[in-house]
Parts: sequence; C-alpha cells; structure tokens
Amino acid sequence: MKAYMYAVIILVLAVILGCQDIFTYSPLDFLERDPSTLSKAQQLLYARQALSSGNDSAMVAALDVVENDLIPDDPTNPELWLLAGDLAWTLSHIPIALQNYLFANNNQFPDPGSPAGFPQFVTDVKSYLSDPGNEVPLLEAAAEVYYCYADITLGATLNAMQMLAAGLGKLSFQLSLPLPVPAEVLAAEAYINAAIRALIP
Repeated sequence: MKAYMYAVIILVLAVILGCQDIFTYSPLDFLERDPSTLSKAQQLLYARQALSSGNDSAMVAALDVVENDLIPDDPTNPELWLLAGDLAWTLSHIPIALQNYLFANNNQFPDPGSPAGFPQFVTDVKSYLSDPGNEVPLLEAAAEVYYCYADITLGATLNAMQMLAAGLGKLSFQLSLPLPVPAEVLAAEAYINAAIRALIP
C-alpha cells in the first residue's frame, strides 16, 4: 500500500512540475538566443517565430540570418525569399500605416482602374507612419526586391498583401528617383492593381 501511495505522490508531483513548465514556457524565450549559433532548421524556425512575434529586434536578427545564412545556402528556394520580404515589409511598419489609412478611409482602396492615383496612394499611406525613420525606404525597397525576385525569377505565387507590398515598394522607390523608369512604374502599378482587385470583396 505504501508503495502505491509513493507512486501516486510521485505521479502528482510530476504532473504539477510538468504543468509549471507548460505555463512558464514562452515561445519568445527561443528568440532570445543568438540565431547564428542555431542549425539551419532552427534558424528557419527562429525567423518564422520572429515574424510572428512582431518584435523588431528579433526580426532584424532574423532578416540577417535569412539573408546571410539561409538564402546563400538554398538560393532557389522561393519560400526563403518570401520570408525575407515579409520580414523587411513588416520592419518597414508600412503594414500598420496601411491599416491606419484604411481605417481612416472606410476600408477603401483607390480605384484599381485609375493607376494615375497610385502615387498619391503611396504618399497617403506613408503619412500614417508614426515614426518613418531613415530605414523605412530601404526596408520597403528590400521587400520589393525579395518579392519580385521570388515572383519573376523563382515563379513563386504572391498573396495579395505581398503583391501590394511589391507594388508600393517598387513605385515608392521609382518616385524617389529624379527620372523614374516608365517600365518599372508600370510594373509597380500592375502589382498594386492586381493586389487591390484581389483584396476588394
């Protein structure tokens, strides 16, 4: 009988300690590790968790790992290029600005049949950035490069938000040049047009 009681006590303690581990574990603990010391599979997991976390410093580290470790090791993997684009796009804070723009404009996108209004759309979205910072144009351009490479070179299928990101980034970069390249502007407008048509119910 004593042996049975000891077994029950040990089982109860094991359950309690196991529950404590579950309730005290945080997936963010993983993001505190140095990603350069992780295996390739762990680095990929790290990058995906960093993107989901919304933590800027973790996403910066994740983007560095994807750019310098994962993509060079597997350069024809479109998922890695899309992941790099997602990280750069999120770090630009443009998605939050876009959300605020849509909230202020009754969830109305510009008319996809009138691409002449797209430059103003870019300007209006950026006006909702709380703190643009010098890094935003670079991150926005990086997102555009990653998405377009995945789409055009690797044949990846972009979702609507990735198409919108590619178009906004490409058009924003072209508008910042003294003489924008007409073909690049048309390509940017095509991405934005396709994205808006996909997003409008």
